[in-house]
Amino acid sequence: MHKSNTRVVALEAICSVILEKKSLSAFVYPDPDDALAKSLVFGTIRFYHQLNDIVTDLLDHSLKKEDLDIHCLMLLGAYQILHSNVASHASVFETVNVAIDLDKDWAKGLINAILRQIDRNKEKLLAQTHYSHPTWMVKKIKQNYPNDFEQIFSQNNIQAPMTIRVHPKYPIADYRQSLDQVGITSKPLNVAPQALVLDKPVSVYDLPDFE
Repeated sequence: MHKSNTRVVALEAICSVILEKKSLSAFVYPDPDDALAKSLVFGTIRFYHQLNDIVTDLLDHSLKKEDLDIHCLMLLGAYQILHSNVASHASVFETVNVAIDLDKDWAKGLINAILRQIDRNKEKLLAQTHYSHPTWMVKKIKQNYPNDFEQIFSQNNIQAPMTIRVHPKYPIADYRQSLDQVGITSKPLNVAPQALVLDKPVSVYDLPDFE
């Protein structure tokens, strides 16, 4: 799949969650093995509050309702610049090209300008918005944990490993063996006897007996 097409797919998934309020699990990827698209989607959704604050502040005015996909596209570009290992110039170039795929060439200049501002001021923007939590939650946690809120936000922003719960009727050791047979490595979790922590995240449809 071409890089720009990968980002078009990622944008469709992001818009389905942010604009249509759908569950991400309901989105069907054209290529189930498109790891880049999934990574871009999960990352953008995960840092949504931070990315949205940054992009919104840089815009002179809000976009029209029919152009909110462009707003989401800028969130996708901002994620790549701030949190991914994609080179900044590639992040900007590939994201701008998505506007062409959307038949919204008018947005190319806007997207380019916003993303280049983000790239130039990366460290400053990250410092200003490093909590990456909803405003109401930031206020609440600061109020309730005045001495520990920095650590709480920091820990919350660490990506958790994929953890699955095995039905109590299914012996945990047997299911772990089933995972091993399909190349999925896991380890038990002491605090939750029926849980297994996967070494790497996988599609739930790759889990034995999921369906």
